[in-house]
Amino acid sequence: MSRKYMILVWITSCCCIAFCQSTSKQDELQGVKVSQVAPILDTLGKLVRYDSDTVEIYYSGNIRLYYLSYQFDSVDLITKESYLSEKRYHYFIYNIDSAYGHDFDVHRSLTKKRLRVDSLLHWQWTPSVNVYPIITVNKTHLLNAFSNLDSGTTHEWYAFSNGDTTAHGTVFFGYSKKLNDLPYSLSREMDSIKQMKLYKVRYTQDPRHIKEAGITVDKVNSEYNLERITAIRSEIIQYFQNYRRGK
Repeated sequence: MSRKYMILVWITSCCCIAFCQSTSKQDELQGVKVSQVAPILDTLGKLVRYDSDTVEIYYSGNIRLYYLSYQFDSVDLITKESYLSEKRYHYFIYNIDSAYGHDFDVHRSLTKKRLRVDSLLHWQWTPSVNVYPIITVNKTHLLNAFSNLDSGTTHEWYAFSNGDTTAHGTVFFGYSKKLNDLPYSLSREMDSIKQMKLYKVRYTQDPRHIKEAGITVDKVNSEYNLERITAIRSEIIQYFQNYRRGK
């Protein structure tokens, strides 16, 4: 084999390896966990409880999979007594180029259901999360900021300085450079401004009187969290493999 031919083979092999790595990186299966904590108030503005929800979203190429939950309550039609109350889980997978996806919910059907993507995700809070208006709609001023070069994180605390009753309190933002590759965003605007991924938001609303309603609303907290899923369950991998095979 001539030296010229060997060099050509080597270059071709390197190009092939680079292409395979690029393709593999594009189709690499990634997962993010997005959680929300929100206050539940009664009609008098008193805090009843905090409600929390967590959604897992998985990405691979153009394919998306949502691991979702919903509250199921069964009530006796005669006595109106609740005899079953539980959180149920299901999977929804689709291609971003398609208007339809497959829903797998063993509580409702033993086979997959073909559903419209916009119809199913319309009832989910995760696709519409954007916390940017917190600091654009309200007047705020920076209280404190701290950056850690070793961990690649930045933390900022702001106070609201509105002159009315819309928002009073503080808000915390946590950013991390190590999460920049995650496709999900709590705010693409804030990610772009900081060149870091916004991964935590904690909003504390001080007690406030709403004159128009004649009520005083309790102090409440709201929270959003974003984290990487490092250990992807085998059933998630199987869903992606079956979807690609048309199963």
